[in-house]
Amino acid sequence: TEQKPEKQDAPSNLPAFTTPKQYESLYGGFFEEKPEHMTALYGHKLVYKDHKTILLRGKLDSLEASIIMAQWNLHQRGQAKLAAALDEVLAFVKEIMRCEVLRKELPDIRLLGMDPDEIRSRSHFPKKHYGVNHFFPDYTYGEAIVRLNYLRTQVREAELAAYSALRDEYGIPTRPDLILGLNRLSSLLYVMMFQWLAGEYKE
Repeated sequence: TEQKPEKQDAPSNLPAFTTPKQYESLYGGFFEEKPEHMTALYGHKLVYKDHKTILLRGKLDSLEASIIMAQWNLHQRGQAKLAAALDEVLAFVKEIMRCEVLRKELPDIRLLGMDPDEIRSRSHFPKKHYGVNHFFPDYTYGEAIVRLNYLRTQVREAELAAYSALRDEYGIPTRPDLILGLNRLSSLLYVMMFQWLAGEYKE
């Protein structure tokens, strides 16, 4: 029987929910109880569950689950170093979620020791940094590349959901910090693919 590793449950990075005396609908009106077809947007303000910001949060939640699944599979395959590197990716997605829900500014981006400019440079010029050319992923590259590429596409989907949810009527982003964060995160996963091919995650 597989044993669960001893690990303290990490506290949520979101505030604890307290049941209000009254909910307010963003569309007008109040409720004593939350209708099942509605959910909280900010605080106790309710929206329909297909609200664009709620869809974004769903994408981020799915992304977190995909990262954890990839980590488990990589660890099972003896690729613990790469699985551990994804801890930083997971933490960053959680921070994006926290900053959106709490309407806080995303802190300065630094992932795997790289700022946004360096991540962009390394994703654009992999031959210079890793001795590896741009390539089209396929199954022959192995499980690590397949999983990193899948996570990259999941981040891109979250970025598109963020732009759809977090822009004004003229198409100008209202949360450019979050959109930049997701853009650079997808680039980071592309960079990690080059790092893998260059042997940087060898055990």
